[in-house]
Amino acid sequence: MEVDTSFAKAYLDHDPEIKDPVYKTRTKRSAYSYHDIEDLDRKLRALAHLVESEKTLFCQLEYLIRGKPMEEVEAYDIKLIVNNLMYYSDYCKHTDIDEIKYPKTAAVCKLFTQLCNDAGLPAISLEIVDPEMKEPETIYSVRPFGGTKEIENGCTGIITRRSDVDSAVEALLHAPKTYPWAVRNIYVEESAVERFKQAISWKANSTDKSLEDISPSCSNAYCYLGTLYLYQYVGTHTDKHVHIHSYRTVKDLFSLLEPSLCVSLWSSDVAESQEIAKHLRSNIVWINDLGNFNGPPKTAQSVYSLIRRDRATYKTNAPAELKKLETLQAQWLKKDIFDRRNDILGFMNWKRENVNFEIDDMAHTGDTFTCFGRMSPDGVVYDHEEVINTVAFLGYLIRGGAALLYSRRRSDLYDHLVSIGAPMVFLEKKLEYLPGGDMTAYCRIAYRYKVVWSSFGTVFAN
Repeated sequence: MEVDTSFAKAYLDHDPEIKDPVYKTRTKRSAYSYHDIEDLDRKLRALAHLVESEKTLFCQLEYLIRGKPMEEVEAYDIKLIVNNLMYYSDYCKHTDIDEIKYPKTAAVCKLFTQLCNDAGLPAISLEIVDPEMKEPETIYSVRPFGGTKEIENGCTGIITRRSDVDSAVEALLHAPKTYPWAVRNIYVEESAVERFKQAISWKANSTDKSLEDISPSCSNAYCYLGTLYLYQYVGTHTDKHVHIHSYRTVKDLFSLLEPSLCVSLWSSDVAESQEIAKHLRSNIVWINDLGNFNGPPKTAQSVYSLIRRDRATYKTNAPAELKKLETLQAQWLKKDIFDRRNDILGFMNWKRENVNFEIDDMAHTGDTFTCFGRMSPDGVVYDHEEVINTVAFLGYLIRGGAALLYSRRRSDLYDHLVSIGAPMVFLEKKLEYLPGGDMTAYCRIAYRYKVVWSSFGTVFAN
């Protein structure tokens, strides 16, 4: 079927510079500093509405330039960007927008900069940086997603014995094929394997010529829209392969799972699905669904928090004080979160109305789904330059975070935190940055956002 890309072609023809970009040799990091921008919340909301209004053009450009399906760009990329802007319209201090070093997507980037300017935000310089330049460490580039293991593994499908197998197969076969949303692995409970094979064989092609060479390396092989689905495969993995595994018990499942950005979990057993979802390490869990991003704008942080976490890592060797910190944190986490907050607010100079600890979690109920999520501290924070905001630090401790502090001035507030057993330890000397170190800390507060979407009351199309 021919796809309409008339808007994209007209946009490219209107500006020859973005249709055939030329490398520039200078490197200059361009960034926003939001502190002095008037009406920041209004301008970010305006930008969100502008992106939404131009979604057709964005979708056509992505399809024309990179072949990304337009429905995927609208449902995933545009939805997440708009939610992220709406969230930061109320909760943002500063962020960096780096230079571009991928001329292939210059048109998309320039369109976004134009919308930023239209919304009243500072102009962003667009530089096409020559990748062959010397001193590549001085080159900054846009990284929409970090290089973490979760991102690389994309989406994981889980099909339990108590599930609508036909709907699960339908959803997973039509999942996005592009990074980072593509399904990489599917885990099927043993008692549902035969039903799964039957369902996928009805929709996929098990006689495709592309399967001839690979079939001896797996028990069963199927081809659907150019992607190979391989059961018990023992060969080399590629982006065109989806591995299918079987598991016997939930404990067995967790021993097999690799970390992934998102999981599509299929189960009609409410207790089982909630139990599995709770213990999954993935930031996004869809129960009987896939690709649902409806809900509070804050849910977008389930993706964007990975970017901030990836850029805030500090590799070093674990100090001797780490054991003490782990013990303090274990004792601290035995307390209810509201008890932790009351302990910290017990310090007379800190009034609850003067601080925002943001311990409310995300929750939303739609006509056919529920969405709930929470933010929890990720790893250990190492602050050696007193750059962490005190209020943010208190909220981090309340949520159960732990910190190694070097040059923090010993104030009455910090003496109070020590007296109530908050998980923070003062170091005698700075931790040396070591790329090959055995410990990863964070040089600023890092949270892991986990969101679960659960669909109900819907008859899924097969």
